[in-house]
Amino acid sequence: MTDTDFVKMTDERLGGKLRAGSYLVGEVQVSYADLVKAFGQPTYDALNDLDNCESKVSTEFVFGKGDYSGIWKVDDEIVATVFTLYDWKATDLYGGKGFPSVEEWREGTGAAKGERANWHIGGHSGGEELEQFLHFLDKAVSKVLFAPCHD
Repeated sequence: MTDTDFVKMTDERLGGKLRAGSYLVGEVQVSYADLVKAFGQPTYDALNDLDNCESKVSTEFVFGKGDYSGIWKVDDEIVATVFTLYDWKATDLYGGKGFPSVEEWREGTGAAKGERANWHIGGHSGGEELEQFLHFLDKAVSKVLFAPCHD
């Protein structure tokens, strides 16, 4: 497999099922604008569903790759390795007053417009698969900074 095998999920329900059971495996700094330029709109956008949004996460990109024992399919491709990029408790949907709105957070409020924001990386594993995902991100989006999680 190569790092180019990753696919951004566009189906929010499928993306939600694939990310189930994932956990924090690292963090990256990259601007929302750079992510949208490279991958299109996020898989999950709370602004499209404010009545049912997860207040801790307002924006999430879900990526998949590989074989998932035939349980989930994307465009007839079976997906196994799943990584997500998500904001965590970063907007007023979670924290209310004193937190930036989703739009402000995405624009880089509090810093220069388009400045890199902290995104959590969720996954079911780290190691080599995480390295491949980070390589994929680095090739797709310039100016990505990575910080691993420590147990």
